[in-house]
Amino acid sequence: MPNSNKYASLLIDLDFLETQVEVLTSRFNELLKQNNLLQDQLKNLQAENEALRSQISSPETEFMNSTEESSTDNKEVIPEEIRIALKEKISSTIGKIDNYLSKL
Repeated sequence: MPNSNKYASLLIDLDFLETQVEVLTSRFNELLKQNNLLQDQLKNLQAENEALRSQISSPETEFMNSTEESSTDNKEVIPEEIRIALKEKISSTIGKIDNYLSKL
């Protein structure tokens, strides 16, 4: 009789462990799916970030070319100090966006 109690106790413990393994496996699969979705979202955001960077750099290049061509018309040209300050603010903003995206 004492052996049958030990076996019953072991079976209960094994059933409990099996249940825990099933729960953990299920949770792992859920987290794996969520991770894959987040990785896809990150790739999309990085592509969008690159598209926005190119949209920003294109007008900036055009502006630089136009300022070189029309340096005689000083009324429409942004002063060098303001242009540098704007460029730094834009670079800072892009850096913050990159940091945010890298944390996702």
